[in-house]
Amino acid sequence: MWKHVVCGCLLVLGACGRDGSATDDWSTLAKVSPAQVLVDDTSTNADEVWRLFDRSTEQGWAPALQEGQSVSVTVRLAADLQETHDVVALKVFGSAPYRLALTKDNGTPLDGFSAVDLSTLEAGWNRLAISGPETLSTVRIKLTALASTS
Repeated sequence: MWKHVVCGCLLVLGACGRDGSATDDWSTLAKVSPAQVLVDDTSTNADEVWRLFDRSTEQGWAPALQEGQSVSVTVRLAADLQETHDVVALKVFGSAPYRLALTKDNGTPLDGFSAVDLSTLEAGWNRLAISGPETLSTVRIKLTALASTS
């Protein structure tokens, strides 16, 4: 049975300080939560996927699989930020057996962000920098399972 969660939490970080000024100081970046999360397929429940963005590190989310089913899953999500933000990083809590790719709403990759093997991340919060900032109102997220765990 599938026991790995994708991660406890994903947070998008905006490039402006809390006062609206441009900053490179990580401690002053604004956290941006999506207004809604859209799922590209009907087999994934958007309400359950929201756990990735709810800022709780107590529970995560994993695709629902039948017992004995091997994992060869790709999940595509869209995090609607409701407004345009200059995004400089994504924070991920913990590791998971997935590869994470981010794209703009039109499907083009974010400049300076390569797909990340989430299984290599440390326990606790991990900051994945984007060599931007990228001005976005929607972040497309692709999570691809790394291996079978049947």
